[in-house]
Amino acid sequence: MRRKRKKPLPRGKLRDNSKSISIRMTEEQFQRLERYRKLTRLPVTTYFRKLIAESEIVERPSRTRFRLYEEVNKIDSNIRQILRNPRAKELDREATDRIRLLLEHILEQAYHINAHHDLNHKDGQ
Repeated sequence: MRRKRKKPLPRGKLRDNSKSISIRMTEEQFQRLERYRKLTRLPVTTYFRKLIAESEIVERPSRTRFRLYEEVNKIDSNIRQILRNPRAKELDREATDRIRLLLEHILEQAYHINAHHDLNHKDGQ
């Protein structure tokens, strides 16, 4: 049995990277640039292209913060799944209400940890 070959998708216009730029800056300016660039984890050329295009440049979360999001989301999902089960309420309604409160507390604490990290990070600590 023969398989049909997929047609290749048309490519967009390729970027012309034939231009180069040279920039002179003080050591302090360079260090600041490197600090900003490391927050975004972008290569230098991409960082400058985004600056010139006035595109939004966002800080990528650290691996630790990303893992925090992952773990909190897993806990949230698992607990909500348990609480949706009709038998859980039948067995002990008071316990399910306490679990729901605990879940809200966990989410609130994760939010505060993240906000505290952002504040410290902006202050340069």
